[in-house]
Amino acid sequence: MSSITFNQQTKLEYRNIQFFGLDSQQKVTSSYVVVIGLGGVGSHAASMLLRSGVGKLLLVGFDQVSYIFHQ
Repeated sequence: MSSITFNQQTKLEYRNIQFFGLDSQQKVTSSYVVVIGLGGVGSHAASMLLRSGVGKLLLVGFDQVSYIFHQ
């Protein structure tokens, strides 16, 4: 692994850097991911993508949030 300075972001991504290498983690950090559908699978996938260090994440969900018991 090359010499890097450990800032807050690097501390969060330390395990990924050890496993994938610095170059691969930099690719993940600079990536842009779109998740369409935020149900059971989509919301979990979005959470895991954020935890892996994806740089930008666009979430698209078509459900409407309502409070029907308030009527």
